[in-house]
Amino acid sequence: MAKDMHGKIAPVDLAGHIADVRDSGYTIVKKFMPEETRKTLTALIEGYSSETGMLKNVSSNQALDRYVYHLQYKDVRFTHLFGASNILQILQPFLNDPFYSQIPKGNPNFVLAYYNARSSVAPLDLHIDSYVPSVGNFTTSMQISFSLQGQSSSNGATLVVPGSHLLNKYPDRSRKLPSEIALECDPGDAIIWDSRLWHGALENESGKSRWSLVATFRPWWAKQNFDPVSGLPEDIYSQLSLIEKGLLGFLSLPPKDETEKVALKEGYSDLLDSVKQYKDRRDL
Repeated sequence: MAKDMHGKIAPVDLAGHIADVRDSGYTIVKKFMPEETRKTLTALIEGYSSETGMLKNVSSNQALDRYVYHLQYKDVRFTHLFGASNILQILQPFLNDPFYSQIPKGNPNFVLAYYNARSSVAPLDLHIDSYVPSVGNFTTSMQISFSLQGQSSSNGATLVVPGSHLLNKYPDRSRKLPSEIALECDPGDAIIWDSRLWHGALENESGKSRWSLVATFRPWWAKQNFDPVSGLPEDIYSQLSLIEKGLLGFLSLPPKDETEKVALKEGYSDLLDSVKQYKDRRDL
């Protein structure tokens, strides 16, 4: 039997992680990635990073840091990392639409918003990634950071303010708060947070890379930061599971017009066999 390359979380631990996110705004899943998977994905990222040219419209921080964008387009193993595991069960109570009847209730019906690799250098001020603060049990965005090389106070660890996801306020970027803490983790760990959480990053003073894979998820009705029809390679689409195709947005695509479709929510039986069929349907 082939060795399982996908991280798993013991069912007894899932409820604890969900409670941590609800109360503190984040949780850490220790030893999520099998070591062989971590090494394979790290090697892929290092290879893609060496090929990355000049990027347009980058901030001053992004100009210092190293990025690999749109991992879902690069290799199917990046999508399998979360799609073939049970880690998304931690996100479901916060992002799933309970009235999305076309998808079985036990499956995620939210979508991937963007998926990048990042090795930080510059410090990052406290901010939120949900765009607007809010209160309550539901959020418009959540993130999973899969740590490939670990993070500590010396190599640019993520900073968080526990409980700040429920303050209904934007963070004051000019202040260092006594309640902020650095999240240290080992290679292979995964950090999940509610995107309303005030978070940032310390400066990476180690002189070494600190690669993490950061996947951001939103409810099915929220805008994605990529176009799956135009961007996803055919060979990757063919290797995705039904759940993964839904996560990449193929079940909630906005139509060209009413001649393509009217309903925005679709089920697995509505999936087309290829990306080409989606392009043909839109005359692309």
